[in-house]
Amino acid sequence: MKQRKKEGIKMLEKGKNNSNGSVFGIIVILGVFLLSSTYTTQAEPPIQNDECIIYGYTASDTHYFLMRSGSSMFGTNITIEHNCDDIDVYINGNYTASSFNNSDLKINLQPGIYDISIISNSNNTEFYNNVTIYPNSLTWVNDYNEWKYPSISFEEYISMSSALAKENWASILSILIVFVLVTYVYWNLINSYVDRNFIEEVKK
Repeated sequence: MKQRKKEGIKMLEKGKNNSNGSVFGIIVILGVFLLSSTYTTQAEPPIQNDECIIYGYTASDTHYFLMRSGSSMFGTNITIEHNCDDIDVYINGNYTASSFNNSDLKINLQPGIYDISIISNSNNTEFYNNVTIYPNSLTWVNDYNEWKYPSISFEEYISMSSALAKENWASILSILIVFVLVTYVYWNLINSYVDRNFIEEVKK
């Protein structure tokens, strides 16, 4: 009987030791997991991007052209939009304009080829080389339609000098026609008046 009690006490002590060991193991695993998560959070801070966004474009009628190096843009008014505190614009190496407090900037340029640099105080610099500016005209739309729809005829545009020359010739021809008509009418009136009021003497 005493031997059975001793064996029961030993079994209870082994169970307690096993339960204590399993609890200790669970605590160790939880501690390692918490430490690893804390280390990961501290080792990978959130990435902060202080650069602002800058872009420019022109407009011709309802068409918009984004500015980039080597681009062809129709419309001589360049609009520069940004979310920077301030920007400075240089065209062909010369200072041209500035913009503050995220305000849009509009610059008028003559048709030609330009190198445009935009510098901000947020360490963001944009360079656009060989930007070709074309006039704000719809003739390019007409050229596109002629290329896309060759079977459709479009009205041809004439230059201002040709239009003025045709107008001058029309004025001169109108004056000549009026002069001839007036002279003819007056000549007939004079002849009829002479025939009614004068008698021509005939000598034999």
